[in-house]
Amino acid sequence: MEASISFRLADCGTQEKHFHEIAKAAMSAGQLISNNPRQVTAQDVVNILKANM
Repeated sequence: MEASISFRLADCGTQEKHFHEIAKAAMSAGQLISNNPRQVTAQDVVNILKANM
């Protein structure tokens, strides 16, 4: 059986105008960000979101 699930943000209603708000929330998730072996910035999060539209 195959599920037809989209992995694109746009398909769940996410819009680019929300990216900075999402990035801010992601950056405030301290444990998730601090455990990343690479330093992550809010702009990195925005770039990841754009790549997944």
